[in-house]
Amino acid sequence: MSTTLDAARVYARIAVLRRKLLLQQAAQRIVAGIVALVALLIAMGFGTRALYLALVPELGELGATAVIGGFWLVIAVALGIYAASAPRSQELAELEQMERQARVRTENAIGAMRAAGMQAETITGRAIMLFGVVNALRRMLRRRKR
Repeated sequence: MSTTLDAARVYARIAVLRRKLLLQQAAQRIVAGIVALVALLIAMGFGTRALYLALVPELGELGATAVIGGFWLVIAVALGIYAASAPRSQELAELEQMERQARVRTENAIGAMRAAGMQAETITGRAIMLFGVVNALRRMLRRRKR
């Protein structure tokens, strides 16, 4: 029983560590997504200004504004790609493997306990059946003696 409890404790610790790391990485991606959204809004603002300036015959202001808008657009795209990417880290992969191994150990220990319980039930059932047969034989012998 202590082996099962130890396996369950180890599994729980590993699972909590893995979930913490996943939550931390998700928070980082959310922050990056928010920054990407802000950058996209800024790019849209400069893009709108660039479109306005395109209507104005002076090309100097248009070039400067388009370059600034393009810069913010590149930042928004780069951060958006980062925010949408799946987390990849050695620690996360190792924790996932450890969690899987701990789960298998726990399931094996539970399976062993179930098997032991089934064996106990079988032995108990056979003992009860044997007791019933012995009682039946005793009754038969008593009837014959009469």
